[in-house]
Amino acid sequence: MIPRKFFLVTGCGSHRTELGSFEMALRDAGVERQNFVPVSSIIPPGCRLIDENEGRSLLRPGEITFCVMSRNSSCREGEHISASLSYVIPEDEERSGYLFEYHGNERDPEEARRKAIELAEDLCAGLYDCELKIGAVGISSEVREWTTVLALAVFIL
Repeated sequence: MIPRKFFLVTGCGSHRTELGSFEMALRDAGVERQNFVPVSSIIPPGCRLIDENEGRSLLRPGEITFCVMSRNSSCREGEHISASLSYVIPEDEERSGYLFEYHGNERDPEEARRKAIELAEDLCAGLYDCELKIGAVGISSEVREWTTVLALAVFIL
């Protein structure tokens, strides 16, 4: 099973329970009807980044869906939490790419996104001898009750 496409989404949810906040975050991301299986951070050669709306349209409720997930949960009222995910895709389609998860306490989702990009740049320095496409998504929230933020790379087989 080698994914041919992937897309990125973020979500945030609050609830009186941690599990409930996770469910609300999945709903916010629009991917709550999947059975997610976490995988490590390799983007297969030739796997293409697609728009999140196109990606959601390719999913079927209840299917086993592989993903890389950055997730952060807290119940400390007033705290800020963040989650982000960056990608590195080599111009050479014969080479694999990477996904990098980051989570922290940033107030600004752009700051969380920047941290994920810095992580990607640091860990890929010297790995590739071709042009790279680097990008990221990020989300942050102030904690109310239990709050979960997540950033996902969802793979399409």
